[in-house]
Amino acid sequence: MLKNKQPSRETRADQNFREGFEALKKHPLFRRLAQCVRRLENQPYPHAGWASVTERGFVYVHPTRLADPPEWLFILAHCLLHLGFGHFRHREFKNRARAREWNVACDCVCAHFLGALKIGHAPENFGDLGELPARSEEQWFEEFCAAGIPETWQALSTAGKGHNAMIPAPQDPIRRWGAQTEDFQKMFAEDLAAGVSETVSKVAGAAMPKSRNTKAERARAWFIGSYPLLGALAASFEIIEDPVICQRLGISIAAVDEYGREIYVNPAAGLSADECRFVIAHELLHVGLRHHDRRQARDPFLWNVACDFVVNAWLIEMGVGLLPAHGSLYDPALKGESSEAIYDRIVQDMRRYRKVATLAGFGVGDILERRPQGWSDRDAIYLDEFCRRCLIQGLEYHQAQARGYLPAGLIEEIRALSHPPIPWDVELAKWFDRYFEPLEKARTYVSFR
Repeated sequence: MLKNKQPSRETRADQNFREGFEALKKHPLFRRLAQCVRRLENQPYPHAGWASVTERGFVYVHPTRLADPPEWLFILAHCLLHLGFGHFRHREFKNRARAREWNVACDCVCAHFLGALKIGHAPENFGDLGELPARSEEQWFEEFCAAGIPETWQALSTAGKGHNAMIPAPQDPIRRWGAQTEDFQKMFAEDLAAGVSETVSKVAGAAMPKSRNTKAERARAWFIGSYPLLGALAASFEIIEDPVICQRLGISIAAVDEYGREIYVNPAAGLSADECRFVIAHELLHVGLRHHDRRQARDPFLWNVACDFVVNAWLIEMGVGLLPAHGSLYDPALKGESSEAIYDRIVQDMRRYRKVATLAGFGVGDILERRPQGWSDRDAIYLDEFCRRCLIQGLEYHQAQARGYLPAGLIEEIRALSHPPIPWDVELAKWFDRYFEPLEKARTYVSFR
């Protein structure tokens, strides 16, 4: 009689890995990418480290390495970020002569990302994350090519100090799973968008509707995952795509309600995917640049028109999406001018500009003037600070990661948001000092020898 085989006992290393892997699968950023992890003894795992990741999208884990569950969470997430950030698709990864520099540059970016978000914690003999600055992969790569790789950053590899964690497809011994078929960047962006939405809903204390697979929702997810300048704002606004509501509000294409944190996109407008990106970026910039508050006593519609000219010119210059055929105000002659300067121009020909169309429609502004019932000044101050902070921090991250060109005028306006306006009495005192001689004589002191 054949005896039943006794089940193999689970070691402490197995148990810790399993707990760390379960935490990875539950993390909102890695729900889909976690399917890439493999842990078998016949795999080409790194003997000097913890795990490596291949261009085909598989993570090979050391089968007997002992690490705590939070350490496994950090290691596995580090490997998956190489896929999610598109490190294998970058042109520098194909440069075999500089493979080491590119690997370390990517390791630095992944380690900083995990350290900033507090995802797990690095193993004891992993590199030090305390003094790791925020830079893009290209910035790290250029520094390493010019001055060499400091020993400090060589220990940030999950394959062990001095070893590359990213394995190109030709060097992958296991090929039976075939070529890479998944778009890992898209998977990570979708998980990132869903994770940010869940976090925002928890902070707000209200359940947000699940993300719909529409062009507008995909455009919003793209900003969250790939465009840091507007990512935080995009995650904080809900997309309303109800043709009945849009018709009732008189919105032909799109509009924004900053108090309700809602962007209305009329599906009847038939926007393409690129046009959706342009429209959502347009509405988010209205909010982020505080166009509603900067209006002061100006005519609401004409001020909206002036802001549209500025925003649309910037988006065209940045190459974000595609300008819709209708309801988009653009004049190359006004490029480089501020909203205030353009407003002073158009009020001289109000009869003409009263007939133009914004994204909301003819004679209607796409900055909705809707203040909720019971909305206090304290709520308005909080919203103002929140939007300013989102755009300012988005600018810093966008520039640090070199995610795309930004016009100088836009950068200047965003930086101005971080400086509070000068009080009127100080401005008045400066004016008096400029045009009137002060009553008190100014005295200087000169030392004589």
